[in-house]
Amino acid sequence: MPGRHPHPTRSPEGHGVEGAADLEPREAWLYGIDLFNARYFWEAHEAWEKVWRELPEGSRGHDVVKGLIQVAAALFKLHVGNESGARRLAARGLERIETAARHHGEWRGLELGPVAELVQNRLVRASSPLILEQAAFEITLAR
Repeated sequence: MPGRHPHPTRSPEGHGVEGAADLEPREAWLYGIDLFNARYFWEAHEAWEKVWRELPEGSRGHDVVKGLIQVAAALFKLHVGNESGARRLAARGLERIETAARHHGEWRGLELGPVAELVQNRLVRASSPLILEQAAFEITLAR
């Protein structure tokens, strides 16, 4: 939490996700999901950045991961009390996820339609004030 805890990666006391840099993209993808589901939104965003940077720009995966990064950042913004910033980031992430959902439906086992619905209902169109406990959700992969 900014101002309360050491920076996750820049501070020696931070808990960081340094290990994400050493992971293969598939592992970083799954690690990001675990972090997101554990409500480590900033850390999930960091893990997914590794995946995002390695995907071709304009690809379905590039858009999906960027959208999820924005959703994780939105939930982090909400966590620190910035509702308007959370809604803006969520709307941008939603647009990317919805576009990919319309064209492909899923990416790496993630059904995109249900994720888009959750972002829409819990963040973008939810009534004010947004409450993290009601806005947050878990990501599950199809088996």
